[in-house]
Parts: sequence; C-alpha cells; structure tokens
Amino acid sequence: MTEPIPGHYFKTSFSSQNNITHWPIHFAILGIPVSSHDFNNEKNSAAKSLPDYLNMHYRWVRKLRGYNTLSQDIDQYFAVNVGWNEACDLAQSLGLEAIYYVSDNTLSVTYADERRKPLVVDSFLRRFTVLNNKEQIG
Repeated sequence: MTEPIPGHYFKTSFSSQNNITHWPIHFAILGIPVSSHDFNNEKNSAAKSLPDYLNMHYRWVRKLRGYNTLSQDIDQYFAVNVGWNEACDLAQSLGLEAIYYVSDNTLSVTYADERRKPLVVDSFLRRFTVLNNKEQIG
C-alpha cells in the first residue's frame, strides 16, 4: 500500500510579485531543495544554480512563492513548462519528495519517486494570487 502524501501539500497556495499573463496548459511547480545553493548537474556543468539550469533547459520558467497555511512556511518554487514524468525525474534527482503539476488549471500533487500518482488539490488559479507591494510575504 502506498504511503499517503502528507497533508501539508494540500494546504499550499502560490503567489508572484509579477502578473503572469500566460500560463501553459501543462506545467510543473518545483520546490527549491534545501541545498539549491550547491546545485550541480553533471549533465550541464555551466549551470551554477537550479534557476540557471531551468532557464537554460526550458522556455517558460516563472518564480513563485508558496505559502503553506498548515505550517505557515513560505517557500520558493518555480513553475516550469515540463512534462509530468520529466518533472518527477528532475525532482527526484534534486531530492524533492513531491511536485505539484497543473493540467488545464487542475492543481495536483504527486510523489516524485516510483509512487507517482497525481492527486487533485484544487483549481490552480484559485490557489494563485499576484502580490502588490503592500502584500509581499517573506
């Protein structure tokens, strides 16, 4: 039996300081691993950080903030136009437990490893806000 995904993954909302006017039909939302400052990808030694790597390999990359209402944590994420399996593989190589994936505005969460199975969280746009200067978090 597969271990259920921890509840905190279902309590995260996303925001950006920028008004993102175009969202791909399908994209992944990847968290930043704790050791992201030491990011080193053997396939591309020119990438000094995860944002560098993503921007070098994907056409659409947007920085997001995630706010977890359960733990009150604020974390950095990247929305990336990448397929579901590739996103899971990338997340697994970064040591991430899970990813969010958006397909036709449906926000899902899945483990990145062999337990991959998308579980619907909510409508993505219901969980996304644009912050103005007075609402900035973190």
